[in-house]
Amino acid sequence: MKAIAYLGLGSNCDNRLWYLLETLRILEEIPSIGILSVSSVYETEPYGLKNQRDFLNAVVKIETRFPPGKLLQCVKFVERRVGRVNRGRWAPREIDIDILLYGDLQLDTPWLRIPHPELHLRRFVLVPLAEIAGDTFVSRYGATVSDLLARCRDSGAVSLYLDAASVQARLSVTPAEVAL
Repeated sequence: MKAIAYLGLGSNCDNRLWYLLETLRILEEIPSIGILSVSSVYETEPYGLKNQRDFLNAVVKIETRFPPGKLLQCVKFVERRVGRVNRGRWAPREIDIDILLYGDLQLDTPWLRIPHPELHLRRFVLVPLAEIAGDTFVSRYGATVSDLLARCRDSGAVSLYLDAASVQARLSVTPAEVAL
């Protein structure tokens, strides 16, 4: 059985754009995942711990045969492969991958909550998610993604860094060719 899921990607270490693009390249290599669309990349203020570099954030829509728990294992594997170093909550990160939505599933376990429990509170997630899934209804909140964005009280800056077409064009470049 295949499911549509949305993954949030974020990076604020070193060559942030390279980390995002490398994550997308690795996701493309996984047989049980198909990338359907990728949002633009946005530069965003840090959330939580403010005294750190701005993040680059994007959202990717995937089709997957993985059940939610297996998808979580997969994204943790991808984070390690890309080079994530665990520095603790809210700390800088090479890459962070969150499962935002998995179909219309509502799941609450000690290790995984879907939809992401803070999805509706974070502009840095809602802006790119609304770009590619604005009409998607999130039953837990009784609203579409666009409605959640309109209601969001987070005032953190979110500005376009790289449009979606340019993201696609850069997926085939080497790390040295990706701008910092």
